[in-house]
Amino acid sequence: MSNLLLKNANIHTGEEELLHASIYISEGKIVEVGDYDHLIGKIEDCQIIDCKDKGWLLPGMIDVHIHGAGGHDVMDATAKALSGLCTLLPKEGTTSFLATTMTQSETNIEKALVNISSFLSEDNKNGAEIIGVHLEGPFINPEKRGAQLAEHIQTPDVEKFKRWHSLSGESIKLITIAPEKDKEFQLIKYLKELGVTVSMGHTNGTYKEMSEAIAHGVTHATHLYNGMSGLHHREPGVAGAALLSDDVSVELILDGFHVRPEMAELTYRIKTADKIILITDAMRAKCLADGTYDLGGQVATLKDGKVENQEGSLAGSVLKMKDARNNFAQWIDNDLSVLTKITSVNPAKQIGVYDRKGSIHPGKDADIIMVNDSGEIILTICRGEVCHEEIS
Repeated sequence: MSNLLLKNANIHTGEEELLHASIYISEGKIVEVGDYDHLIGKIEDCQIIDCKDKGWLLPGMIDVHIHGAGGHDVMDATAKALSGLCTLLPKEGTTSFLATTMTQSETNIEKALVNISSFLSEDNKNGAEIIGVHLEGPFINPEKRGAQLAEHIQTPDVEKFKRWHSLSGESIKLITIAPEKDKEFQLIKYLKELGVTVSMGHTNGTYKEMSEAIAHGVTHATHLYNGMSGLHHREPGVAGAALLSDDVSVELILDGFHVRPEMAELTYRIKTADKIILITDAMRAKCLADGTYDLGGQVATLKDGKVENQEGSLAGSVLKMKDARNNFAQWIDNDLSVLTKITSVNPAKQIGVYDRKGSIHPGKDADIIMVNDSGEIILTICRGEVCHEEIS
């Protein structure tokens, strides 16, 4: 692994802007951020990239909710599928992600978890890094299942989770459940003690039930407004509980289908940049042509950017992180500090990896992107390696 120097760069570290600065990277880590003249005397055998007038260097984006892309899906339970995701995602500015499962049979869930555990220990070295698992289902509410298969939905079960967490190599970082189905919030309490982020999603609970769940440890809301009881003036529902709690971060899918721009702006005004996380919820059809595709054992159809199952429910997305970021910038706020929070800083903090991801600071993984004035990703560095480059 070679040393790398990014010079003459405008940088947003995730906390502050630095103009005409440099970043020195060695062994996949950020060693120093500062003045070029100060750094040049310290480096040896170094690849140098001149960033002058090219764009902004920003922390790599983190997608905590993605199922697939390019014909690959986490539930394929193959190293090829996971490797394919790791190769594709840097092109859209994603440098790390949570491999997200679906509500399927126990056998298929366990195969996927074992495959992820194996990949993390043996193959997780190139491209975007898999930093853990997002277990979406099967502990959800059938009434808000969306594109999750009803026959495989289960009641929240602490012992079953323990088994699955073990099979995953203890890599589950985030779990989506319907809290109203968790008797006396037993699983939520256990997950809080374990340090796993608990998200309310695919839930038809009431505002009161969600408020109680939050008090017991729920700190996240999966794809806000989708797969949950919505706002009503006499029953604020799950969405209302998520919006009003200062302890809850919310995911948004900004593809133009899942959430209208006006609702995204309303969310921003209430939650602020500190509690919003952009996700893709992408499925295997991302980066592919219109047509029919498998999604968790069901047929999903992609047409004109929208994915639906045979029941007409939205079935994930083909959204790219760079487009989610650009839509937020166009619809709501294009401030660099805000955009960096909702794509990098916040997800890293929410799933407990901010000690090594989510910002440009010495000692952290060298996960860095360059974004030009049009919002395009022209350089992606994952753990010190250039994985995507379009610099002229």
